[in-house]
Amino acid sequence: MENDNSVEASILNEGVEEENDKFSWNPRATKLLLSAYKEKKALFRDPKVKKKHLWEDIKNVFLNNGYYVSEDILDKKFRNMKSHFKTVKNNAKKKKGRISWEYFEDMNYIFEDDKTMKTDEVISSMNMAIKRDADDDKESIIIVYSADPQPSTSTAEAEAETPSILPTVPVTAKSLSKYTSVMLDLDTRRVVALEKIAKTLEGIKDVQKQRNNLIRSLSESKKDEK
Repeated sequence: MENDNSVEASILNEGVEEENDKFSWNPRATKLLLSAYKEKKALFRDPKVKKKHLWEDIKNVFLNNGYYVSEDILDKKFRNMKSHFKTVKNNAKKKKGRISWEYFEDMNYIFEDDKTMKTDEVISSMNMAIKRDADDDKESIIIVYSADPQPSTSTAEAEAETPSILPTVPVTAKSLSKYTSVMLDLDTRRVVALEKIAKTLEGIKDVQKQRNNLIRSLSESKKDEK
């Protein structure tokens, strides 16, 4: 009897998996997913609640509506919709116009006060700004070396013998920063060396002063002996 039950359970599981593999999303099923997610929006943001249990509840909602689908399929579908929502929202900021995606309002309601979404937008904006600044550095920071002709050489001869401008050498912000760092390091070393020299000179002055005092003392003592 147990073997029969095991076989029936196995056949049932295979049937459910086959249904999941063949599951095709339609507007009604998608709306059902968004509606079920809205009801549990607060729970999805609660770190103490296991998301797997929430997706199991939503799966039961789908079962009650005649849809046989797994938690993984539901989770994957919602993740894809979230990713698409971000893309649509970012594009809407760049290009003013009516948003035609039919699920935008529902997704916007779900994520309107979601802090994680705002964090993603800030990070995305920072990445774009950094990339734009790097591109500007590559285009605008260019060192050009010019060779002036000798006074005794005519302009025509100079142009024929030596190009007035050598090939341009692009310098990135990174290399410029490294150059600045090296120069500051050299300045620091120069200051330290000067301080050491100053201390050495002060020491020499003290030695000379002591030597002069000693000579003066010896001279006075000889005078006293006479």
